[in-house]
Amino acid sequence: MKRYLIVFFILLLIVLLTISTTIAVVFYIQANNRGAEIEQLKNEIELLNSKLENNGGTDVTPTPTDTSTVTPTVNLCLNKSNDGAIVVTKPCKNQKLTSPLNIKGVATGLFEGTMIVELYDATDNLVHKQVVTVTTPDIGQPGNFDISFPFTPPTPPTTGKIKFYAQAPSDGSDVHVVQFAIRYN
Repeated sequence: MKRYLIVFFILLLIVLLTISTTIAVVFYIQANNRGAEIEQLKNEIELLNSKLENNGGTDVTPTPTDTSTVTPTVNLCLNKSNDGAIVVTKPCKNQKLTSPLNIKGVATGLFEGTMIVELYDATDNLVHKQVVTVTTPDIGQPGNFDISFPFTPPTPPTTGKIKFYAQAPSDGSDVHVVQFAIRYN
């Protein structure tokens, strides 16, 4: 009887080792496939970045050839303040703006969670000014902004700039400034 128990436990041990080895191999293969997929996406992003530099900004969503996997959304628009307090993901640099304008991004550490967005024409005339409140989970934590607002674009269509900033509580000066060129449609 003892022999049968010993043989049974040895066989059970072999089966468990086989199963655990198989699982480890499956995870290893999946990890390597994911790495190749990530490399492919990096190459696509580099190609799209080079196209963006030549053609102006746009939002792009690359899709891997295997649609059974997760499709990441890659936003190639990333404009941020020097200190990283305001990060703008929409609109993109040199993008044609139309009304209503949708702006998106993340902000951290703004006084009273407030920032200002200003649109200017090619001769630095103020086209529109919008106060934006950033929703944060708690003081000092990053919060998202995603709002749309109407504006009257200059005529005839021209170039210009968009400026995102907050005001310092001590003296009202512009801080966390993000500014880049845009075009009006």
